[in-house]
Amino acid sequence: MPVVALLSAIREEFGRIAKTTNWLKKMGDVTIRSLLAMLSDIGKFIQFEVMPDAAKVQAFGEQWEKDHLASKLTTDTALEFLQEAINILLRGSINKNSQSPTRRVVVFIDDLDRCEPEAAYKLLEGLKIYLHLENCVFILGMNQRAVEDAIASRLPKSLENQDHITRIRAAAYLEKICQNVWRLPLPEDPAKILQGWIGSQIGNQNQNAAIDLNQLNQLFATVFIDKNGATIKCLPPNPRRLKGLANFLLRHLDLLPETTDPNLQKRDFRNLLLVAYVFQFHHDLFVRWQYEPKLYSLLLRWLRSELSDEIKPIFLKALQLPESLIRDASTPTPSYNVQPNYPDPGEANLFWIAPLLLDMAEQHVAADFIPYLKCQS
Repeated sequence: MPVVALLSAIREEFGRIAKTTNWLKKMGDVTIRSLLAMLSDIGKFIQFEVMPDAAKVQAFGEQWEKDHLASKLTTDTALEFLQEAINILLRGSINKNSQSPTRRVVVFIDDLDRCEPEAAYKLLEGLKIYLHLENCVFILGMNQRAVEDAIASRLPKSLENQDHITRIRAAAYLEKICQNVWRLPLPEDPAKILQGWIGSQIGNQNQNAAIDLNQLNQLFATVFIDKNGATIKCLPPNPRRLKGLANFLLRHLDLLPETTDPNLQKRDFRNLLLVAYVFQFHHDLFVRWQYEPKLYSLLLRWLRSELSDEIKPIFLKALQLPESLIRDASTPTPSYNVQPNYPDPGEANLFWIAPLLLDMAEQHVAADFIPYLKCQS
C-alpha cells in the first residue's frame, strides 16, 4: 500500500529533523514523543504497531488492504490523528514575534509515473481519502500521460474500442486531486541542448576528443539544415533523452572518417546521428536494421507513405511519425507534400528523426550506415 510507505517516510523524516533542528528541540521531548506517537497510532489504524522498514512495507500494505474495511477506526479518525500531528508540527515552527504567512508542511513525491500502475493509482486514492489535510501540501512530480495511463487501466471501459473516452475520464480524475498544475515547457531547440551536452564533454577531454569544439560547432551549424535552407526539427524535446543520445554519440565519435571536406563531414555525422537515434530510442527497429542493413530502403518507403497497412511490418506499425508525406499526383516525377501529424511530443514511440532521414535520402545508400550499425554499444 503506497500510503503505508508514505507515512513511514514522513515519520522517519520528522524523527531525523527532530534531532537536528533547534525549533523542534524547543518543543520539548514530551511534545515530540507525542507527535511521533500520533504517527504510530495512525500506523495502528493500518494494522501495525510500529512503522515498518522498507522491506516490510509491501507485506503490511497487502494485509491492510484485506483488513482495513473492518477496522474499528474510521477514515475520519485517521484524518483527525494526522491533522493533529500536522498542527503540533506547525505550532513548533511558528515564531510568535513573526508576521510571516501561514506555514505549511510540504511533502514532495517525485517520479510518480515510475511507479507500477497499480501503486500509482493506490497512492492517489490514499491522498484523496486519507491525506486531505489543512496546511499540508503534496507536490507530485510526474509524467502526466503515464499517470493517466495508470488510472485508465483501473477504470471500466466506457464503450467498446473507446479508449480515448476512458483516457478523458482518467484525466478528469487526476484533475480533481491536483488542484494546481504546473507544466514544464518543452525545449524550443533540442539540437542546441544536444550540442551543449556533447560540447561540455569534449571540453573536458581536451586533446583526447575525436573532434574539437570548433568542428562540433561547424557540424551543428549544418547538420540540421535541409537542402532548402530550413531548420529540420528531428530530435525529441526531452533533456533526459537528449543526454542519453549525447552519451552514445560521444562514445562513437571516433568512428567518423577523417576528412576536411565539410560536405563529407556533414554526411558522416548524419549517418552516425541516425544510427545513434535508432539505437537509443527504438531497439526493436535497431536490432533488425543491424542484422540487415538493407532495411534502410524499407524505412524510406515507410516514411514516403508507400507501405500499405497490409504489408507494413509490426515493428513499424508501433511507431508514430511527426509528419506524413502525401504524394503529389500532378507532377511527372515523384513529389511529396508534407502534412504535420501534430503528435503528443511526449510519446516514446514517436520517430522524431524521420524528417532528417528523408532529407538524407538522395545522398545516402544502405551501405553508408554499416560501419555505425556494426559498432558495439
